[in-house]
Amino acid sequence: MKIRMKKVIPEGTFVNPKVYDRMAEILENQLIELSERIYREFVLSEDRKIKEKHVDGAIVQMYMLREEE
Repeated sequence: MKIRMKKVIPEGTFVNPKVYDRMAEILENQLIELSERIYREFVLSEDRKIKEKHVDGAIVQMYMLREEE
């Protein structure tokens, strides 16, 4: 995460170490939400295995909800 962040910000910019902890916390919560949505997509589809289309459907739902807020 730190390496990715350093590629985005100007060289020499100080980043408080707590920023990375907060980023990790947010990403963990999003991963939990994504996993739950993938499973819902899978159940609704009645497929026999989880496929990329379930992931795509879950992502679309997540971002659509964010835009409505």
